Amino acid sequence: MPGSGISVFTDPDDGQAGLRWVQMELLVNSGNFEVRLTWAELHCLRLLHAEERFPRIAYVTLAPALMFVAFPTAADRSPVWTGAEVEAGDIMFHNPGDRVHQLTRGSCAWSLMALPPRDLQDYGRALSGNPLFVPPAGELFRPRPRDAARL
Repeated sequence: MPGSGISVFTDPDDGQAGLRWVQMELLVNSGNFEVRLTWAELHCLRLLHAEERFPRIAYVTLAPALMFVAFPTAADRSPVWTGAEVEAGDIMFHNPGDRVHQLTRGSCAWSLMALPPRDLQDYGRALSGNPLFVPPAGELFRPRPRDAARL
């Protein structure tokens, strides 16, 4: 999946195979599955946006060399990450190699950003002027609405 692209998958096995740096074991609740994946790989930064139509449960294993930042992109259609109700504006950090559960209750939209931990710290310092604290696995942040809107 080098470069960028958009793919629509209606078969869970094909959808899982379409991801190189995220492994997902899917349990499709209703027998229906459809996901539209949009991705881009820019040097060491990887971006993924998923739009799903049906409920499902996933066991996700993240690449061991990358730090992941996950966030919902639809206010009323957010997934649940490892039991945490993720809301619009929330940011969930995942450490390299984390294993997490994800639940969708219907249609939803979410995104992932992945990059080496050192790059995340360097970019955070460049943007804010301060060192970026890399939180422990599965840490959920709820920025103030004003700060979330700036992101």
